[in-house]
Amino acid sequence: MDKKKSIFPIRWQLLLLILPVAIAPLIIIVGFTTNQVFLHLEEKNKEFYSSILTQISNNIDFMYEQYARTLTNIVRIPNVEKGLSHPPYKSETEEIEVSDMVKGKNTIYKGNRVIAEGLRKTAEEKIDGDVCLYELDRRSVINDADYMTHKLNLGLPDPDLKLMLEDPLFKKIKNNNQIKLIFGKFQDNVLKGTNCELKPVMIFPYYYEPPENPDDTFEKFILIQLFPDFIPKFYSNISHIKQGTLYILDQLDNIISFNHPSSEDYYEFDYDKNQYVLNDDDPNDPYEKMSFKEYKLLNVDKNILNLEKIKSLTDKLTPEGYNEELDKEEDENIFNQKHIIRYKGIDYMTAIEYGKSSECKLIYFHPMFQIRKPVYNIIKIIVIIAIIASIIIVSISIIFSKSFTEPIRNLVSSAQRISEGNYKTSVQIDDFNGEFYILGSTFNDMANKIYDYSENLEQMVKIRTKEINDANEKMKRELAMAQNIQQAIIPKVFPKVGALQIYGFYQPMDDLGGDFYDVFMLDKNRIVFVIVDVCGHGVPAALITTMAKVSFFNNSRENLKTSEILTLVNEEICGAIGENNSYFTAFYGIFDIKSKILEYTNAGHNEITILKNDKSIVLLDSNSGFVGMIKGLEYKTDYITLDAGDKLILYTDGIPEARNAAKELYGFDRFKDSIIKHSDLSLEEMIKSIIDDAKEFRGDFRVDDDMTILVVQILPDSIEININLSDIANKIKIEINNSAEDEFAKRKNQILTAINCFNESLYDKSIEILKEVDKYFNRKKDKFDIFYLLGCNYYKNSDFKSALKYFEKANTINSEDKNIKQLINILKSN
Repeated sequence: MDKKKSIFPIRWQLLLLILPVAIAPLIIIVGFTTNQVFLHLEEKNKEFYSSILTQISNNIDFMYEQYARTLTNIVRIPNVEKGLSHPPYKSETEEIEVSDMVKGKNTIYKGNRVIAEGLRKTAEEKIDGDVCLYELDRRSVINDADYMTHKLNLGLPDPDLKLMLEDPLFKKIKNNNQIKLIFGKFQDNVLKGTNCELKPVMIFPYYYEPPENPDDTFEKFILIQLFPDFIPKFYSNISHIKQGTLYILDQLDNIISFNHPSSEDYYEFDYDKNQYVLNDDDPNDPYEKMSFKEYKLLNVDKNILNLEKIKSLTDKLTPEGYNEELDKEEDENIFNQKHIIRYKGIDYMTAIEYGKSSECKLIYFHPMFQIRKPVYNIIKIIVIIAIIASIIIVSISIIFSKSFTEPIRNLVSSAQRISEGNYKTSVQIDDFNGEFYILGSTFNDMANKIYDYSENLEQMVKIRTKEINDANEKMKRELAMAQNIQQAIIPKVFPKVGALQIYGFYQPMDDLGGDFYDVFMLDKNRIVFVIVDVCGHGVPAALITTMAKVSFFNNSRENLKTSEILTLVNEEICGAIGENNSYFTAFYGIFDIKSKILEYTNAGHNEITILKNDKSIVLLDSNSGFVGMIKGLEYKTDYITLDAGDKLILYTDGIPEARNAAKELYGFDRFKDSIIKHSDLSLEEMIKSIIDDAKEFRGDFRVDDDMTILVVQILPDSIEININLSDIANKIKIEINNSAEDEFAKRKNQILTAINCFNESLYDKSIEILKEVDKYFNRKKDKFDIFYLLGCNYYKNSDFKSALKYFEKANTINSEDKNIKQLINILKSN
């Protein structure tokens, strides 16, 4: 045996056990500590950058408020007011003079005090952008236009006025006279000229009188095209902001400004590829201390603002939303919550702020790498320490593992010899210690027993096989006996009651089922119908059905109501089976043949169905609880009168709850339709057709429950007649004995078989035999017997129309037979 192959696996198993135990605590501690440090850094960075955004937002708001005051003062300058209220221009000269006065081409001094000036001086001193005053209600003579502009920078291209007037930003201030100054960004193509796409704007409306009605609007306004570097001046000197991407949006979510990509970046940005490129630059920026790798982490895709999570935040940055957030608990408002988003595989901490005056929205995306970077170096050191510790542990384990692996190697070697058939093998345990000594000793004992078993194995196998076969045969015999016993408790022949016809069907799911029905006479005028469905299947359910049958029969007494009988049965069953969750449902009915009243108790059983003569359905619902579950349970008795022609249908839930392969239930509606559809058949054929319908619906799907049904038909009182065929049978027997023809005797025997079927209530079978044998007889006497027997069978099947037909045929052969005439008269009178 190769020593390496036998030792190395067990040593590695030891290492796999030792390494996790030794290193796992260190990894858990380091992981937990690192996570806490990360969380702390994230929280501090959130607070830090939130404060920076608040500072920038406050500065923009301050600027906004300063410009609002400046513009308010500008339109109050006498020359500006005078020019704005001047009558329509009559000539180009007049237009130039008034426009120069409004713009402030010449400033008039009195000493050191300015006494007349226009827009220019204030705009050039206090406004960081190009100023233009528009009068939409004044016509320009010079430009032959329906509006007038007073532009301070004549070299600045005019905006597209039509697009400007339709721009959402302009329309917002135009339609809301409560806005005194609006700050934001026009849509593309409104402004013209160099860097026009980078310019934010301000619009200041001028009203002759303060607006009083919501519909009041302005026709004169000042448009300021701010310089492209106007907003960046508020954050360009904040070095920490450069580690992430800042977007400043106006109140309509137009981007006013952003810091990446920009001309201030150390690395060149390729706008075609939408990414930074290294070219020949140093991968580690010596000025901003940001590597090229860190630049690659910066977000440069404006579509990040369209993320659902970001949109949900910016949508709340409105005057109303801002106030609602401030009213929330500190840890619930969006400004104090930590927002982490993932975009294009990079995680960003997102901070937001809102300018209350300017309504600007500030969104800042800071790469999580920048936050965690200080911890990564510590993690590298820990990983190196863990690797060194693992190497030391592995080395020590390999050196000292021999004392553990040598005994195991010997045991493995001996086990392999035993597997090869050498059952005399033993292990030398002199050098074993502790548990290895016990293991080796036990191994040797086991090897000795295996040797003994191997010597006697064939004989032992024969003995055990015989014992198993004998046990199986005994179990089969006992199961067959149990089947016979259970089949015996299901009645095959029902009491002969002229006013009733009865037929039943029972098919268990397994070899032994949990359903049964019974029919027996309580006295000469009352008959009992009972049907039971035991919870469960197999031997336990079969035993309970047997107990239930005996209990119902023994407790059925003339002077007791059905509810009292159920109470006695419940007490007996509860006492017999105890509290083992076994119980059954039952319907117990006593039918009075004279009064046609059915007294019944439905103990948790499904709805018993009565099919009326007019094909309508009456249901006897459950009126009491289960049997065998709770001692002392009270049961209820109800009554119903049945009419001639009614069919009482007792069944268990195995029929309506049959399922097909699609797991669909057969259901009570299909069951009811099948009852009505086949109600004109004899009881035997009716039940057979109902069962066939249920089986056809189920198809090849497994059987889930026993199928049991009992049908009782109420016959008319006036047709309760007693038919005795013994005289006919005796005459036929005499003819058979006196006949020398085998064929004649054979056919006569068939008639005797039909009579026997009639006596056993197998009326359909009797009719089939008689119709088959009829063609072999021509004598009137034989034809009379056959027609008479057919009429009797059809009468018993409640097919009175067919019965009358065959009785009349018999009467045409022998009109002197008084019995036939009586039967015909009875049938015709009904």
